[in-house]
Amino acid sequence: MLRLLAWLLLALVLLVGAGLAWMKLSPVPAVMLIRHHGAFSEVPGSLEAQTLLASGEVTVLRDVGYAPGGGNPDTRMDVYRPGDASAPLPAVVWVHGGGFIDGTKDALEAYLPQLAVHGYVGIAIEYSKAPEQRYPVQVRQVMQALHHLQAHAEELHVDPSRIVLGGDSAGAHIAAQAALAIVDPDYAQATGLAPTIAANRLRGMLLFSGTYQFLVGPQAKVAPDMERFGRLVRWAYLGEKDPDPDGQVRWTTLHQLVDGRFPPTLIVAGNGDPLAPQSQRMADALQAAGVPTQWMFFDGGQDEAYPHEFQFRFDTPGATRVLEATLESLDRWTRDGTPAPVAAGDGAPPAT
Repeated sequence: MLRLLAWLLLALVLLVGAGLAWMKLSPVPAVMLIRHHGAFSEVPGSLEAQTLLASGEVTVLRDVGYAPGGGNPDTRMDVYRPGDASAPLPAVVWVHGGGFIDGTKDALEAYLPQLAVHGYVGIAIEYSKAPEQRYPVQVRQVMQALHHLQAHAEELHVDPSRIVLGGDSAGAHIAAQAALAIVDPDYAQATGLAPTIAANRLRGMLLFSGTYQFLVGPQAKVAPDMERFGRLVRWAYLGEKDPDPDGQVRWTTLHQLVDGRFPPTLIVAGNGDPLAPQSQRMADALQAAGVPTQWMFFDGGQDEAYPHEFQFRFDTPGATRVLEATLESLDRWTRDGTPAPVAAGDGAPPAT
């Protein structure tokens, strides 16, 4: 019996040692643990959205394939539209969050119906996760979805000349990088991200709780756990544990790359979101470039700090305010053609 216990203990030690060694050589085991614990599996609920779908005021086409072949579950999208849609409508194409390693388009089933009931086609796209698929696959998939939207605009009741691109958390980065490639030919060529729609068809950007850079300088005040998670995500997404600052990672520091061609933008972050400083830098860069920019960062005057992804917690006043600002921005960008005001901020101005 003692000999058996000794062998079992030795096997356990070897197994743990092998696991620790694997974690040093690959991001895969850590990503598997995060997925197992469901850190990004929460799907926000909304009684209003359920009512809209149940009543037929909003209809949904689920799992529409947007890439050639159509068999890959990573290249499907859900299309939410008004139940009485007949004429072509502006489209809001959304890239969900999940730290680049997890998440699903199902997270938008409470949000996009609330845009659709106001006369928009809301499109939730799925995309491949890291490390199984690495950058720039995800951005190219957004381009594929936009191409599909153009090619099938009539059957989807979409006006292909009135597209708004949005994203939350990691999805905000993917969406913003796609927008950069659409409006900046030099950036598109340097990154190999071929645009699939004309720049003048991209009317605006909705960027919520986003991350906009993978390299963070030593002067940044980042909590140790967030720094570790950021390093893991960067490794999984880019395929490099310690990327060369002059390599491909330089094309992912988005606030350093935007210029006046970037579309009008509504950028949102909660005052309790550890990623809020990145949103502030992005908003500051957009404003400095002359991009019509509205931001909502809040000033801490509400009862509680608004956390990461608060904009989908529809029982909070902050989420209601963001939805109202979103609808106002969409109307301005897609209906009357008037540019959004520069630096129409909510709360304190962005930090430099």
